[in-house]
Amino acid sequence: LWDAASQGVDGDAARVARGLARLLALDALTTALSAAEAVCGAEAFRPGTPLERLRRDASTVAQVLGDRATAGEAVAAGTFPA
Repeated sequence: LWDAASQGVDGDAARVARGLARLLALDALTTALSAAEAVCGAEAFRPGTPLERLRRDASTVAQVLGDRATAGEAVAAGTFPA
């Protein structure tokens, strides 16, 4: 995330850094929520619980940032030669 924030607004390097930051952030979010849900069990999915609300928020974040495939493609396109 720091590398993405330190890049300029334009250019291939900035696009790759932003794509990688999105990809890593989405992976971290998914991993953390999955671990918390595994610990809490079925209670994590009951409407109104903090984890259920976090899961909905994570879904919104994923929609705003784009999915893993799109972020991965952006990183690959800017990192690997054609």
